[in-house]
Amino acid sequence: MTQVIGEQVLQAERHDALKLPRSVKKRPPFLYKSHPLRFSFYAKTGEWLPDLAKMWIDPGVDGVADSGDITIALAGNTSRGWQIIQPSDERLGEFKNYSQKLPHISGGHSHIPIFMGIDVEAGRAFITPDTDRWVAFRRHLIASGIVPPCSENIRNLKTREQRALCERLEGRQSNSPNNAALARRSAKARALLDAMEGKTKTKAKRATKKAEAAADVT
Repeated sequence: MTQVIGEQVLQAERHDALKLPRSVKKRPPFLYKSHPLRFSFYAKTGEWLPDLAKMWIDPGVDGVADSGDITIALAGNTSRGWQIIQPSDERLGEFKNYSQKLPHISGGHSHIPIFMGIDVEAGRAFITPDTDRWVAFRRHLIASGIVPPCSENIRNLKTREQRALCERLEGRQSNSPNNAALARRSAKARALLDAMEGKTKTKAKRATKKAEAAADVT
């Protein structure tokens, strides 16, 4: 039997590995973070899901030490109410280690979420987000207990903000009845508010169709 000596060469380290072109900006490592105020309503499934942000691990930037130490950056984010989602958390399950490291033609690497597919063709990078998996990841954060669910206070706050948006848009629409783009935006905002308030999907669809009919007439 042939003896294997040494470590296996990873795909990202091979000379024939897919490399990002120079036109793609290099991205440093990152950690996802969640905040109690940052939730949005996903009307397709009727869920409140966390709107995640990134804490970039970029030496010398936003509290990250020149050595790459993130102790101060973590403390700063925590003091502002952010919860850092560690990629090593076993509760993440299939989403553990949620970033991928891709090499650049010019050297170095980019760290990109696993929810993005990237193809390189003719010297250009084409990014295709996996929306379904991204939603599943955010849902899993709540289901696994990593991120607390959206509180009633925040749901009410977001609903009031959406209602105020509807009123502004509908006020503008009444002054510009022939503005088809505004009519569509207004109808979309109203449909989302109806979903947030638990009203029937039929009413939301009716509002959208009404706006589309108005747009067709104009």
